[in-house]
Amino acid sequence: MTATMFESLLAGLPAFFTIGAGGGAGFFGIKWFIEWLGGRVDKREESIERRAAGVDRAQAALNDRLEKRVCLLEKRLDRTEDELAECSRKHAESEAEVARLRAQIMGMGDARQVAQSIVAADRISDREGNRQ
Repeated sequence: MTATMFESLLAGLPAFFTIGAGGGAGFFGIKWFIEWLGGRVDKREESIERRAAGVDRAQAALNDRLEKRVCLLEKRLDRTEDELAECSRKHAESEAEVARLRAQIMGMGDARQVAQSIVAADRISDREGNRQ
């Protein structure tokens, strides 16, 4: 019984080793595939992180440029508002001067009329005085 058992074990050894080798190779093949996929995911993740860091730097640079531009525009707006206020003040002064000059011109016209009336009255009185 021992000899036949031993013979049957020897006869089954190649099949056992074949199954073991195939199973081991399959296991290592699956293990390699999973590691390869994991490595691909890591590489993809690293690439995404590099791109995201580049986008973050570009966004920060853009924000800095925009902040500087906004500051310049605010200063320009303040200066323009000051100039507009000065312009409005000068315009109001000019309008007041025009109104004053118009009043003087109108007053001069009235004075001329009064002077002409006086001169006319004097002439009339001189003519009447000469007739008598």
